[in-house]
Amino acid sequence: MVLADAGSRRGVGARAALAGARRRRPSSGHCRRHLGDPGRRQRGQNAIRQRRSIRTRPDRHARADGISALVAASCPAVWPLVSRAHAVAPPCGGGCRAAVASQFRYLVRAVARASRAAPVTRIDAAQRRRVRASRRRLRPVGPRGARQHLRGGASANGGRRARPRAPAREMPRLAAALRPHGHLFRADGRAVDRRRTRWRLGRCSDHRRPGPDAGGTHRKRVRAGDIRSPRAGRGTAAARESTRESIRGGSAGDRDNRTGTEADRRGRTMSRHLTAVAGFVLASICSPTVVAQTPVAVTGIVQDESGAVIPGARVTLVRQSDAASRRTTSGPDGRFSLDAVSSAEYVLNVQMTGFEAFQDLLTVGAENPRPVTVKLRVGALEQEIIVEADTGDKLSTSGSDGATTKVSDDILQKLPVGSDDVMAVFTRFLSPATLPAEGASILVDGVQGEQIDLPSSSINTVRVDRNPYSAAFQHPGTARIEVSTKRGHRSRYEGAFDTFLRTSLFAARNAFADAAPDIATRLMQPTLGGPLPGKKAAFFVAGQRFEKDESVVTDAVTAAGPFVANVPTSHRHDNIFTRPQWWPNDLQVFAATYTFNDQVYKNRDSGGFNLPERGVAAERRKHKVTVTHSLLLPSGWQNNIRFGFTRDNDRTGGPAGAPGIVVNDAFAAGPSPSFVTEDKRTFDVENVTRYYAGSGHSLLFGARLRADQIATSDATNFGGTFEFASLQTFVDRTPLTFRINRGDPNLAFDVYQASGFAQDEIRVKPQLTLTFGLRYDWQSTNHDRDNVAPRFAFAFAPEAHRKTIVRGGAGVFYDNLPRSAAERSLLLDGVRVHEVVIANPSFPNPFMSGNAISPAPSTVRIAPDLRAPSLAEVSVGVEQQVWAKSLLTTEYSVLRGDHLFRSRNINAPLPATGLRPNPEFVNVNQIESTAFLRGQALTVTFQGHLGKFFQPYARYILSKTTNDASGTFSLPADNYGLGGEKGPAEFDARHRFNLMGIVSLPRAVQLGLLMTASSGLPFNITTGFDDNGDTVANDRPSGVTRNTGRGPATVQLDARMSKNFTMNHVWRGSQRRDVIMIGVDVFNAINRTNVASVVGVQTSPFFGRANSAAPARVVQFSARYSFRQ
Repeated sequence: MVLADAGSRRGVGARAALAGARRRRPSSGHCRRHLGDPGRRQRGQNAIRQRRSIRTRPDRHARADGISALVAASCPAVWPLVSRAHAVAPPCGGGCRAAVASQFRYLVRAVARASRAAPVTRIDAAQRRRVRASRRRLRPVGPRGARQHLRGGASANGGRRARPRAPAREMPRLAAALRPHGHLFRADGRAVDRRRTRWRLGRCSDHRRPGPDAGGTHRKRVRAGDIRSPRAGRGTAAARESTRESIRGGSAGDRDNRTGTEADRRGRTMSRHLTAVAGFVLASICSPTVVAQTPVAVTGIVQDESGAVIPGARVTLVRQSDAASRRTTSGPDGRFSLDAVSSAEYVLNVQMTGFEAFQDLLTVGAENPRPVTVKLRVGALEQEIIVEADTGDKLSTSGSDGATTKVSDDILQKLPVGSDDVMAVFTRFLSPATLPAEGASILVDGVQGEQIDLPSSSINTVRVDRNPYSAAFQHPGTARIEVSTKRGHRSRYEGAFDTFLRTSLFAARNAFADAAPDIATRLMQPTLGGPLPGKKAAFFVAGQRFEKDESVVTDAVTAAGPFVANVPTSHRHDNIFTRPQWWPNDLQVFAATYTFNDQVYKNRDSGGFNLPERGVAAERRKHKVTVTHSLLLPSGWQNNIRFGFTRDNDRTGGPAGAPGIVVNDAFAAGPSPSFVTEDKRTFDVENVTRYYAGSGHSLLFGARLRADQIATSDATNFGGTFEFASLQTFVDRTPLTFRINRGDPNLAFDVYQASGFAQDEIRVKPQLTLTFGLRYDWQSTNHDRDNVAPRFAFAFAPEAHRKTIVRGGAGVFYDNLPRSAAERSLLLDGVRVHEVVIANPSFPNPFMSGNAISPAPSTVRIAPDLRAPSLAEVSVGVEQQVWAKSLLTTEYSVLRGDHLFRSRNINAPLPATGLRPNPEFVNVNQIESTAFLRGQALTVTFQGHLGKFFQPYARYILSKTTNDASGTFSLPADNYGLGGEKGPAEFDARHRFNLMGIVSLPRAVQLGLLMTASSGLPFNITTGFDDNGDTVANDRPSGVTRNTGRGPATVQLDARMSKNFTMNHVWRGSQRRDVIMIGVDVFNAINRTNVASVVGVQTSPFFGRANSAAPARVVQFSARYSFRQ
């Protein structure tokens, strides 16, 4: 009845499966335990008749198979558990009436256990009383356990009472659920039909024990005191009398005289009724059109530990059966609501910036559940969760959402990431046009840094391009990488051990090398995290030991001819990261991190045009400590204060015993000019406060102070360097210039930075969010104080279902003066250290000519009118949910950079006279803010799922960027005419495509992919001579502007194949989950030659071609063991 009313595909499939089961022949061997017992002579002749009857009635044994098929077709999600319960055969495992009844009870019991994820209507007190009364009336019969319902009298086993079995406990729940859908069962669990017909279940008459006191009965229908047989005619007195006699049991002789045909007929009737009832029950539980799928509403409120409401929290409801999810956000009063939620088991996730994520199991039944009260604990400020698109979900209009590149630890383990180069993966998704002067902005747990000095196993998530117009950050989102580290769990221990290995056996030859390079790379990473004593603290610790021995290719041309060699280099890196965390109460949390780095290099800076003797040794040791305190205040206030201290010691190179020799883009010989030691201490304090103001908006404001104390000794080029324009001038021993630094290389100075910001995010209505921000940045080495940066962003959903989001924004971003520029201006001031530049010197002794004994010095200075560089960005984009779990974003952006840094020789010879304006100096390289940048880009991003097996994140960028300077220290070809400097930016690749994806292969094998493709980069074309006499050989041919040339395109594909082997077991009384992962990485899988750069010096023997390339194909093997308990 329920199947017919449902009209669903599952109902039709169930009926078809049942019909097929009735036509199916049974397997042999059914009911062997009841078909006769040689030890009991009383059954002899009767057992023989029963065997013959069953053999001639194959359809009798198909009833149990029909029930199983019905379950499998009606409810595929429940069938695995039902099949396991079905494997435990009942006492009678065949197709007779007792077998079908037992199968029915076993399947109903299994379905009831499996379907507890879909709760039913609760039973009130009156129903409970009726259930208890029905249990008291139950009397089990026989040692085989088949139950019968008797109105009175002793049971067939001599009156002994036994404990009721499982169906009496399970059926009331099913009856309560099915009562509104046909009244198929009574409240006590016994089946009834619409005519108030009650089934009475007794032992199988075919298998009852002979004797006058057997008490075996058939299943009969009883109505209004009238007992009639299912096969007898209606109202016939003979039939009624015959039925009464069969119920009373009759005499032993009467029972023995029954024919097998009559028993078979009654057995088939019994089987059909039980099959129908079982189908109704299972279909009612499993069908999505009945109680288990009745849509209800899930409501609740989000609060902090003080009881204040939290608006704007992201609420996610994930169904456990198929991972389908629903999402919403809490309103101004902290309340949320999800309508039309089907009955099932769900996982409720609530996430909010500044709070720890909340997760709990939620059971949704046929009635609306009680409102859920979610209490969020205070957490670290940087823990912001990015919401992804999903089926039936409304896209979030939060200003921090969008096409953000987010990579978690689980995804990072499946991607082909170099054992020591995590940074290279994420810099692919940055925009070079928005990068600051000192490179990408990297924040580790909210603290500004220069690089990711962490073991890769300690990284929790990495985000790029998050909240691009937030006032909380100095730089745009496309120039920022945010890293959050792992934390120890408060209730369990987790750990892992990673190892990586590369060898030259699986490495291809570099295109510019004569032989395959020597490679031996090893990495080991142990991690451990868990609770500390007291359960109010947790810890996490990770270590890394990295050893890399490889070769770099030197491809140069000397006076003796081409020089090609593999130069061995080595790199050792030890890294330790620890993170303890303490929760003194529910309103605050303390967290601290300590990072230690120790790196040693040999033959650094080798390769390319540098001959082997140019390699240098380098060492670096770094200690970093951060302490964070997060406090939740009453009435929606949250405060986070962060303190960081870093000490960095660097040493590169050594004293040079002889001058170096550089022939422009041909070769470089002699000792390296580098000799630098530095001790830097950095203090960083930041306070950020967030206030949930209600009325649909939140306030965020904070301040930051940073102090850098630097003590350095820079003796670079204290040995001197000869520069030659070409190989021919080297052979002729006529250098172009000779440069040498003299003086005191020791310097100590401080750099201070301060910033403040305020931001207000207003939700005007559910479809519109506006964000207003204001930021101010100050730096002690730059006297420009007018650095107020306004920010604005919006997100608008044109339609109510929010499948389409329009995002846009505009903002101004100010940059800092690089610390290296301040250091060079203080060191090379003409007093402490001055640079001696001699044009057309003698060789090898540049001071042989008498007029060059005391040449005028050269200096570096900062322009008195220096201004902070500003970058204005405007963008608008459309996000469209194309299909399930897939999001397509199209964005158009415009960039305008003004007052960018460049260097210019303000004492270069005048074009008219050839004389220098200030004869007391040779070169005065002034760092000024006169450069510009103009750019525009169209970005298309796809993220989500393509089918069931591919999860890609792909981004295509069509862009054009123009500027007139290549960096802070780049000099123009003509210092008095900058018009020729305008041209394509050195990073202007018109087409760029990046792909990051995971493919799920059969047998749980994961294939991770990283692909980068871009059109050629521009390069500069120069003559190789100093045509204007400014001692710099960067002059271009007549009519040629900057960056005129274009290099070839690059394509690189990296792949990783991995598989996890999971072991679940009990260790020391607790559940433990161990995972062993085996992986193989292939970098540059297609073995394409991607050249590094193209030589543009006309005097070079390599003009118009490259002399170096990215590494060829190499294979890396990895293994990981992780445990959890």
